[in-house]
Amino acid sequence: ALGVALLALDQAAEAEDAMLSGLASHPDHPALSLLLGHARTALEKTDQARVDYGKFRRQAAGLVAQADELVLTGRLVEAEHAYGQLISTDGDNAAAHAGLGRLLLRLKRPAEALPALERALELNPQDHNSQHFIGLARGEPGERAEPAYVQALFDDYADEFESHLTEELGYRIPEEMAERLLDYQADLSRVLDLGCGTGLMAEALADRFEKMDGVDLSPRMLKQARASGRYASLSQNDVVNYLRKADQRWSTVLAADVLVYVGELEPLVEPLAKRLESGGWFAFSIELSAGETCLLDPATGRFRHHPDGVDKLLIKKGFSAPRWSMTTIRQEMGKRIPGAIGLAQRL
Repeated sequence: ALGVALLALDQAAEAEDAMLSGLASHPDHPALSLLLGHARTALEKTDQARVDYGKFRRQAAGLVAQADELVLTGRLVEAEHAYGQLISTDGDNAAAHAGLGRLLLRLKRPAEALPALERALELNPQDHNSQHFIGLARGEPGERAEPAYVQALFDDYADEFESHLTEELGYRIPEEMAERLLDYQADLSRVLDLGCGTGLMAEALADRFEKMDGVDLSPRMLKQARASGRYASLSQNDVVNYLRKADQRWSTVLAADVLVYVGELEPLVEPLAKRLESGGWFAFSIELSAGETCLLDPATGRFRHHPDGVDKLLIKKGFSAPRWSMTTIRQEMGKRIPGAIGLAQRL
């Protein structure tokens, strides 16, 4: 507070001393680093100011990550306070505005979420994540998640994807799906893994398949899948575009945690039916909708589906009625996300 007052009085040298005194006791305080940079800029200590601003940006990124973690653990009031504090210190922090906007959607406050998300997009026009959630805040959800959003989401998530999903969120869909496929003695001679990510499905089915191809939008996810050595081929592509352009057929097609980003399923199922051999299996997971055939959840940005709607579409496109097993997709904010695994056979 003293440093801010001294800066306002154009006493930059005294402000610098105040900030250095504060940092001696609190070396990781972002506001002090930022204000020290301001003081040194006023004193034309350009190189030192650049170092201070760099330190502040690193500290601010850490604070955004901490606030994001508070959201994931369900401490929403603390998270809102953390985002608000950071924005009050650095009003041009796009990540803080974006995080706050998504949090306010979770809290069912879309009117407040919209300006936060719009500000995030204004500060960072390449923020496909905020662009995705703006439609939800406006009450204008899209029919599918845009590929740029999905790619950005999983590129950012790639390094901690497996540990976070399996250890912290209790994600076991690949293992459960593998068990169902083995129960029905699915033909695993030529498998296609849609949205393969880092390769969790290939790991769950290790030594059970002859050949597996994978497709995913995220190059960073594909890098890890490639390192596993389990895939015959890997392609960076949108799953719908990939199926439309494919010229081969598979005996089994997998879609673990993929339909939550597809939304309306007919554009996917139409080419899928042409690429799946007669008698082949389509194995997939969904997050459950309470009533609507397809619903974009404003809290998560993911689509939920109702089994009845999926049944009707798959039967219409030449599949058997799916065989369902209810499950928990993951734990999120201390609560289970209800879902289901479906297996449908191409007639």
